[in-house]
Amino acid sequence: MRSKTFISAGLAALLTLVCGCKETMDHKLEREAREFTAKNCPHDIDPYTTLDSATYRAGEKEYTYHFTVKGALDLDSLYSDEVVRELHDSYLTELKNNIEQKDLKDQGVTITRIYRSEQTGKTLMTLRFTKDEYSH
Repeated sequence: MRSKTFISAGLAALLTLVCGCKETMDHKLEREAREFTAKNCPHDIDPYTTLDSATYRAGEKEYTYHFTVKGALDLDSLYSDEVVRELHDSYLTELKNNIEQKDLKDQGVTITRIYRSEQTGKTLMTLRFTKDEYSH
């Protein structure tokens, strides 16, 4: 009887170890966003734009890049509906061709870019790309 208990306990421990170590896709994307931020941020994209961080929200299936805008581009009046539409379309074309984000796209994750003012902290522009947009 003692050997059966030992085998059962060993089997249970082995199953817990094997099953417990499997990382879900949501946990993987959360971890990768943290690692990306630690390794790459802050990063000056150009003289006016800094990539501050990346985050992933599992409940929303949304991967977000957070930017700060400064200098000549840090003016709320620059971000008219027409300009935002043009930037959205331009970044959408780039996203469709971007193989570095293939895993995100394969998972159907919404990819968002938020641009905030360095002076005020106010959101100047939010660009959101859904699976329906980038998969066509």
